[in-house]
Amino acid sequence: MKTAVLVSGMCRQFDIAVKSWKFLNDLDCDVYFSTWKKSVQSSKILNMHIEEDITEDMILEHIPNAKIKIYDVNDFDFPGDRSYHNDKHLFLMKSSLNMIKESGVEYDMLIMTRPDNYSFYNYSSDYYSKFIREDALFGLTPIYITGKPSMEQYFLLDYFFMGHFKTLYNVIDNLPTDMIGNIHTEFAKSVMKLDLSLIHI
Repeated sequence: MKTAVLVSGMCRQFDIAVKSWKFLNDLDCDVYFSTWKKSVQSSKILNMHIEEDITEDMILEHIPNAKIKIYDVNDFDFPGDRSYHNDKHLFLMKSSLNMIKESGVEYDMLIMTRPDNYSFYNYSSDYYSKFIREDALFGLTPIYITGKPSMEQYFLLDYFFMGHFKTLYNVIDNLPTDMIGNIHTEFAKSVMKLDLSLIHI
């Protein structure tokens, strides 16, 4: 089962999180990785501020076959990122998606995750075939709906998804290139727009 793995986001705690990505060994994976050249972690409560320069070698050490794009965030303008960092995250997500598109490789399954996401799934190699459904997407949570019927708000965590390649590809591809609100809301809307079942894993 040929699988594309889309990884996007700031490369913090990647060296620890990647050790939990069992699917890299279970599946025939090509990894497409987009990140910023500087990783920043801050906490006022812990009185902590860590900045680290990210290089390709730091990623290749753990995923030797990864296709990698590293960007300097200062080279771009994200005027819509006032309350959230949606446009920055979308930029990296779309970058990884474009690398997959440009590869010309045909895939059966697509997995989407973040560099700092831990994955504790212990599936057999054969079990992954259950996730290849064109009418469904497999993720960490359901879509949360709040508010009155006329003012409903939607929310879907975008940390980890897997599914039929074309299905998940279309969900990501349908996301707007810029947004004012929360990316979790737009992710929920994209899933709903394509009338997909969302199955918790």
